This record gives sequence, C-alpha cells and structure tokens, in this order.
Amino acid sequence: MKDPIEKIKDILDVLRQDGPWNCGSYSRGLYNGIELAYSILVGKNPDYKKKPEPGLFVAKKEKLC
Repeated sequence: MKDPIEKIKDILDVLRQDGPWNCGSYSRGLYNGIELAYSILVGKNPDYKKKPEPGLFVAKKEKLC
C-alpha cells in the first residue's frame, strides 16, 4: 500500500499535465490546494500554477474540459 504522501504526489503528477490545471480556475485552484498540502507535508515551498496566457488552446478553440 502506498504512503499517503506518495498518493498526493501521484495526484499532482496527473493534475500538472497540460489540460487538467489550465482548464479553468476551479481545476487550477484544486491543483494549487493539493500542491500546498503536499508542500507542507514534505517541507518545501509550493509551486503554484498561475493563470495561463492565451495561447495554443485558445488559438485552436479546442474544448478540453
């Protein structure tokens, strides 16, 4: 059975891929909240995601979420 900290890291690995975290403010907030919890548990500074600049996804007008 995986350690709870490893499980949180696995979730972050999925959420930090293009698509989940930059689909909207809810997903970005979810990522940042889990990143905060993880950083507290492992004793590091959080690496928050900021609102992405319009670019590839906006230009193609793809609906990712």
